[in-house]
Amino acid sequence: MASLASAWARFPQFLASGGLSTLVHWAVMAAMMAAGGAASSATAVGAAAGALANFVLQRRYVFPRKRPAGAALAPYVLAMGFTGVFNVGCFSVLYHVGHVPAGSAQFVATVATAVLNYHILRTKVYA
Repeated sequence: MASLASAWARFPQFLASGGLSTLVHWAVMAAMMAAGGAASSATAVGAAAGALANFVLQRRYVFPRKRPAGAALAPYVLAMGFTGVFNVGCFSVLYHVGHVPAGSAQFVATVATAVLNYHILRTKVYA
Protein backbone atom coordinates (compact mmCIF):
# COMPACT_ATOMS: atom_id res chain seq x y z
CA MET A 1 0.00 0.00 0.00
CA ALA A 2 1.35 3.40 -0.96
CA SER A 3 2.23 5.88 1.74
CA LEU A 4 -0.03 8.87 2.14
CA ALA A 5 2.72 11.15 0.77
CA SER A 6 3.27 9.04 -2.35
CA ALA A 7 -0.47 8.61 -2.88
CA TRP A 8 -0.86 12.39 -3.11
CA ALA A 9 2.51 13.18 -4.81
CA ARG A 10 0.94 13.89 -8.21
CA PHE A 11 -1.90 15.93 -6.75
CA PRO A 12 -0.37 19.31 -7.77
CA GLN A 13 -0.28 18.19 -11.43
CA PHE A 14 -3.79 16.83 -11.04
CA LEU A 15 -4.94 20.20 -9.70
CA ALA A 16 -3.29 22.09 -12.56
CA SER A 17 -4.84 19.91 -15.26
CA GLY A 18 -8.11 19.84 -13.37
CA GLY A 19 -8.04 23.62 -13.06
CA LEU A 20 -7.71 24.00 -16.81
CA SER A 21 -10.48 21.47 -17.34
CA THR A 22 -12.66 23.29 -14.83
CA LEU A 23 -12.18 26.52 -16.77
CA VAL A 24 -13.47 24.69 -19.85
CA HIS A 25 -16.44 23.40 -17.81
CA TRP A 26 -17.29 26.81 -16.39
CA ALA A 27 -16.84 28.62 -19.71
CA VAL A 28 -19.28 26.26 -21.42
CA MET A 29 -21.69 26.52 -18.48
CA ALA A 30 -21.53 30.34 -18.47
CA ALA A 31 -22.03 30.55 -22.23
CA MET A 32 -25.05 28.26 -22.11
CA MET A 33 -26.60 30.16 -19.19
CA ALA A 34 -25.93 33.50 -20.92
CA ALA A 35 -27.77 32.12 -23.95
CA GLY A 36 -30.77 31.30 -21.73
CA GLY A 37 -30.02 27.66 -20.98
CA ALA A 38 -31.11 26.04 -17.73
CA ALA A 39 -28.40 26.00 -15.05
CA SER A 40 -28.49 22.23 -14.44
CA SER A 41 -28.31 21.43 -18.17
CA ALA A 42 -25.51 23.95 -18.60
CA THR A 43 -23.41 22.39 -15.85
CA ALA A 44 -23.99 18.90 -17.29
CA VAL A 45 -22.78 19.92 -20.77
CA GLY A 46 -19.93 21.91 -19.21
CA ALA A 47 -18.88 18.87 -17.19
CA ALA A 48 -18.74 16.75 -20.36
CA ALA A 49 -16.54 19.33 -22.13
CA GLY A 50 -14.31 19.57 -19.06
CA ALA A 51 -14.02 15.77 -18.84
CA LEU A 52 -12.75 15.55 -22.42
CA ALA A 53 -10.10 18.20 -21.77
CA ASN A 54 -9.24 16.45 -18.51
CA PHE A 55 -8.64 13.04 -20.14
CA VAL A 56 -6.09 14.53 -22.52
CA LEU A 57 -4.32 16.46 -19.76
CA GLN A 58 -4.37 13.59 -17.23
CA ARG A 59 -2.92 11.15 -19.77
CA ARG A 60 -0.16 13.54 -20.78
CA TYR A 61 0.87 15.21 -17.52
CA VAL A 62 -0.47 13.42 -14.44
CA PHE A 63 -0.42 9.67 -15.10
CA PRO A 64 1.84 9.35 -18.19
CA ARG A 65 3.43 5.98 -17.38
CA LYS A 66 0.31 4.17 -16.38
CA ARG A 67 -2.24 2.37 -18.58
CA PRO A 68 -2.16 3.01 -22.33
CA ALA A 69 -4.75 5.57 -23.43
CA GLY A 70 -6.91 2.93 -25.09
CA ALA A 71 -7.03 0.77 -21.97
CA ALA A 72 -7.74 3.78 -19.75
CA LEU A 73 -10.52 5.28 -21.86
CA ALA A 74 -13.43 2.99 -20.88
CA PRO A 75 -12.72 3.13 -17.13
CA TYR A 76 -12.17 6.89 -17.44
CA VAL A 77 -15.53 7.37 -19.16
CA LEU A 78 -17.23 5.28 -16.46
CA ALA A 79 -15.51 7.25 -13.69
CA MET A 80 -16.37 10.58 -15.30
CA GLY A 81 -19.96 9.48 -15.78
CA PHE A 82 -20.19 8.64 -12.11
CA THR A 83 -18.47 11.82 -10.93
CA GLY A 84 -20.38 13.89 -13.49
CA VAL A 85 -23.65 12.71 -11.96
CA PHE A 86 -22.17 13.42 -8.53
CA ASN A 87 -21.24 16.95 -9.68
CA VAL A 88 -24.68 17.71 -11.14
CA GLY A 89 -26.33 16.25 -8.04
CA CYS A 90 -24.25 18.40 -5.68
CA PHE A 91 -24.86 21.49 -7.80
CA SER A 92 -28.59 20.83 -8.13
CA VAL A 93 -29.13 20.27 -4.41
CA LEU A 94 -27.23 23.44 -3.54
CA TYR A 95 -28.79 25.55 -6.31
CA HIS A 96 -32.38 24.31 -6.43
CA VAL A 97 -32.92 23.19 -2.83
CA GLY A 98 -30.46 25.38 -0.95
CA HIS A 99 -30.95 28.43 -3.19
CA VAL A 100 -27.18 28.95 -3.31
CA PRO A 101 -26.14 31.20 -6.24
CA ALA A 102 -25.03 29.22 -9.31
CA GLY A 103 -21.36 30.22 -9.10
CA SER A 104 -21.05 29.33 -5.43
CA ALA A 105 -22.97 26.09 -5.86
CA GLN A 106 -20.73 25.07 -8.75
CA PHE A 107 -17.58 25.95 -6.79
CA VAL A 108 -18.58 23.68 -3.89
CA ALA A 109 -19.63 20.90 -6.27
CA THR A 110 -16.32 21.23 -8.14
CA VAL A 111 -14.18 20.93 -5.00
CA ALA A 112 -16.04 17.82 -3.83
CA THR A 113 -15.87 16.31 -7.31
CA ALA A 114 -12.12 17.03 -7.64
CA VAL A 115 -11.26 15.10 -4.48
CA LEU A 116 -13.42 12.17 -5.58
CA ASN A 117 -11.93 12.25 -9.11
CA TYR A 118 -8.32 12.12 -7.91
CA HIS A 119 -9.02 9.12 -5.72
CA ILE A 120 -10.83 7.23 -8.48
CA LEU A 121 -8.31 8.07 -11.21
CA ARG A 122 -5.32 7.17 -9.03
CA THR A 123 -6.74 3.94 -7.60
CA LYS A 124 -8.99 2.61 -10.36
CA VAL A 125 -8.46 4.17 -13.79
CA TYR A 126 -4.68 4.56 -14.01
CA ALA A 127 -3.63 2.04 -11.33
